[in-house]
Amino acid sequence: MSARNVDLNKLCDKMHEAQQTGDTDPTAKSKQVHVDRDGSVKFGDEVSPAETRHLSRVQQDTFADRLSDEARVAGNKMPSGTKRIKSRDGVVA
Repeated sequence: MSARNVDLNKLCDKMHEAQQTGDTDPTAKSKQVHVDRDGSVKFGDEVSPAETRHLSRVQQDTFADRLSDEARVAGNKMPSGTKRIKSRDGVVA
């Protein structure tokens, strides 16, 4: 496969949609994301049936949870009684 530019906004939108709907391993071809062994990204609707055996389907859930690490550190370092505050915009402080 040849290298090509990937629409990162489209990739980001697909990942966020999958996470928000809980469909992180979609069966609908149009919602799938694939990569080849060189790291080239293809969206499900761009993949031909012959290509699927050479591609890996990307699991679309969160695979790194920075907030749990931050919560653990804060719990160990902050004074007892410190409270987590979440703004109307969803920002945690």
